Amino acid sequence: MQQPMVISAIGGDRESIGHSLTPAILDCSNSIKENHMLSLESEFTMLVNIPAVLHISNLREKFMEFSNQINLDEIMETVKNS
Repeated sequence: MQQPMVISAIGGDRESIGHSLTPAILDCSNSIKENHMLSLESEFTMLVNIPAVLHISNLREKFMEFSNQINLDEIMETVKNS
């Protein structure tokens, strides 16, 4: 079953961090519905809305591994139907 997911991440800002994160997400999902990235002084933050993820555990594992490599803190949640 495919489920929508939201990813939030924050960490130290560095050159091309957004360009590095997008392929890591797209490796496990078909598309990104919304993507907001912001640099505040030396910090980077992003919020990504993914419309449907077939293999949630695969996305969690790969994105967490990638985040650990670049020292980002992330929160990943499936979107609950209301």
